Amino acid sequence: MKFTKILFFCTINLYNNLHKKQQKTERGYANDKKSLVFILVVCIILSTMGFNVSASSQTGFQKEEKILVVLIEFTETEESLAQYEDPYYDGTIKKSDSEYSDFFFGTEGITIRNYFREVSNGRLDLLPAEENSNVANDGVVRVKLNIPHPNDYGDLGTLTYDAIASIFENAFINSLDPIIDFSVFDKNSDGFLTSSEELHIFFVLASGAGGNDPKTRAFALNMDGIMNNRTVDNLHFKNLGIEFVNDSSDISTYCHELAHDMGAIDLYLDPEKYSVVTESLMSGFYCHLDPWHKIMLGFVDPIDVTASGTYTVYSVDPNDWSRYNVLRILLDDKNPNYDEYLLIENRQPVGADANLGNRIICGGIAIWHIATEKGNFNNLVRMKFEDPDSNRYEIDYRRFRQNQFYYNVEDGENGGNVIRVPHIYYNYYTEPSSNLFDGTPSGVSVKIESPSSPEMMVTVDFIDAPENLRSVSNDTISWDPVEDASGYIVHMDEDSFSIAVPFNEYTVSHFGKHTYVVRAKNYSNISKNSKNLNTTNLLYGDINLDGTIDDADKEVLSNYLSNNISQFKDEQKLVADLNGDKVINSTDLQLLNRYLNGVITQFPVGKSKLIVYGDINQDGMVTMEDFENFPSNGENLDIVQRIAADVYGDDDKINLLDKSELLSYIEGSKKRMSVMNIEYSELIN
Repeated sequence: MKFTKILFFCTINLYNNLHKKQQKTERGYANDKKSLVFILVVCIILSTMGFNVSASSQTGFQKEEKILVVLIEFTETEESLAQYEDPYYDGTIKKSDSEYSDFFFGTEGITIRNYFREVSNGRLDLLPAEENSNVANDGVVRVKLNIPHPNDYGDLGTLTYDAIASIFENAFINSLDPIIDFSVFDKNSDGFLTSSEELHIFFVLASGAGGNDPKTRAFALNMDGIMNNRTVDNLHFKNLGIEFVNDSSDISTYCHELAHDMGAIDLYLDPEKYSVVTESLMSGFYCHLDPWHKIMLGFVDPIDVTASGTYTVYSVDPNDWSRYNVLRILLDDKNPNYDEYLLIENRQPVGADANLGNRIICGGIAIWHIATEKGNFNNLVRMKFEDPDSNRYEIDYRRFRQNQFYYNVEDGENGGNVIRVPHIYYNYYTEPSSNLFDGTPSGVSVKIESPSSPEMMVTVDFIDAPENLRSVSNDTISWDPVEDASGYIVHMDEDSFSIAVPFNEYTVSHFGKHTYVVRAKNYSNISKNSKNLNTTNLLYGDINLDGTIDDADKEVLSNYLSNNISQFKDEQKLVADLNGDKVINSTDLQLLNRYLNGVITQFPVGKSKLIVYGDINQDGMVTMEDFENFPSNGENLDIVQRIAADVYGDDDKINLLDKSELLSYIEGSKKRMSVMNIEYSELIN
């Protein structure tokens, strides 16, 4: 191992010397190159024998993309210089072309090339674009424009369109076209030049130091509008981006803008939508990309977790890029607009994440809660970094982990090292919780099983939602038992009432229209909601449907029998037939009188009738069979079936509106049927 390291460091030194010896004779330069090749060959041979070679020697990239770095200098005048804040600015870029080439394409230390090699897990390599300026093919071109720095900014601090157009016209059309054959980048020979697949372009502008004018807010720009259908080297430009940065920008800015050109989005513009602080390159910090971006850009293939079990989560390993993995857990695919997921990764203070400085001492499991467009994982709707210390110090870079850990807090108010308690659970009961964005349970829990290390174990547990919620009698609902459930929670009308029950049934005690859902629970979690059950629980003898039996009901029934009321609603007909003979007459009035006088405590027909809306075949639940057997006009239905079929609630009419409503409910796009929004008092009055 020591011998390998010696050879490797010799290689590095020789490589650096080659860059310094630009004036050497051709023969001496060639001898040095032969020595370099020999040492590299030895390193490769030793690595196949089990020796560890630097990550920069890893090969097998899936994609190689070219970058053209254009250093743009300006011709300033005394008048223009007097407008700028930086007294040392003179329109030139002080660093050499070779320094920029090393910064972009070097394979040692912190470079843009190494950053994307690492965050792409060895899938992407960045190469210098072919050009014939100064040092040929080092990917760097320096041009001097015959204009001063525009120093003209829009609302966001970026250059105005006119300023951009001026720079573009002078640099791209007038200066670059004569010295670069852009046709060599048209890989597929389709006559179009596109970003990522064929070429990235960086415009590095001479600018003031320390944020002083002249400068621009870094940004990425699509060239389509500026080109206005013009061609260069007979090429059209299609979605080709240019990244504008200052020559004083740091590496995070360069990597951030290049990621934009690959398709990444900003995570700092809308904190309500993207709850990310310092945990992603796209939130404005030099660190790794978040796992959603890595998946979207093709840098990692997620492991879809669909069953309870213990899983190994590997962090980035500079010596083996292939080890890093991401667990993806689907939380909810029933929402008509988006799908919700958890992404779980292991973040350790290595590589680009080591640059987080005082913001991270220990690594650990990072949990990301995301929502993406329905059926399109690559279109982000919402993202939340699940922060286990969200109510503590915002300066920290937090992780879930099994062991106790320290943060080095430099905030004077909080002091130095602060001990935190470990966070090992993420479920319904914790804060943050594993609930869906709408606040309902997801049925997923995560437990961290190991101390923070490059290889961590997490246990993922799913608890299934109860299925086949149904009525099983005139006053009872039931559902299929859930494996490993210790009990259930019945929720009525979106949590206006809830009750825990030990078994898979519940006796309904509320009268009128109510929706019910049931959740299973165990020691660490609560399941998603069952399918909603839309019901009406009708109380026999409650003729006016106000939920109680009193003299007012006697009066309504008497008026009906005396023909003072010409028509009863179906629900009234059902609760007025107190002996169940399907006829409303004086016998029913007598029974009601006896009940009101305390002679009887229950009617012959029973106490109440629980009806499930949409349950046409009266098996207690609503399925596609009810839709397929839905009558076109309500004929041949008994009174209970008619009530169940009137899901749209349009005054006892059974028609296509009810059938359409029923289908929406069965398919899941509608949880609460329209009939539930109509009060009985509205029907009667």
